Amino acid sequence: MNKLALGTAQFGQKYGIANQEGQLKIPEIEKILKFAKNSNIDLIDTAIAYGDSEQIIGKVGIKDFKFISKLPNLPKNCLDVNSWVEKMVQSSLDRLGIESLYGLLVHKTENLLGESGKELIQALNIIKQNGLVKKVGISIYDPSECDQMINHTRIDIVQAPLNIIDRR
Repeated sequence: MNKLALGTAQFGQKYGIANQEGQLKIPEIEKILKFAKNSNIDLIDTAIAYGDSEQIIGKVGIKDFKFISKLPNLPKNCLDVNSWVEKMVQSSLDRLGIESLYGLLVHKTENLLGESGKELIQALNIIKQNGLVKKVGISIYDPSECDQMINHTRIDIVQAPLNIIDRR
């Protein structure tokens, strides 16, 4: 598998500091997906928080791709973290029209480090054992987040931004 993924935030919302066009239209999305497939990019990155991204991807035809999605921020005072995670994952699967995700990332590492962190880790392991996801991990914005997580749980995937100027 390729280590590059196609990001889809702009598929479901106006995204990006330099974005002058707004949310992409379906014909443009179809062209991008075809280009990705022809370029041997077989992994698509999406998230529940990316507006209509998952629903649009599910409509345009997504065979031959693997998917990584991200959980939204864990609700405060969530009484049943396991049920919440399962509901979020199943909703993503339904929108995408697939049976399992290649990966599921926690969008906010503080959710894993907070008071419900152990429950969240347990819930991630359960959905992995049940075959709803193959790998679990984190999406980080600073290398220190990865350092904090290394002693808390096993991480299969770390998603980090890449910038040729910032080499952290």
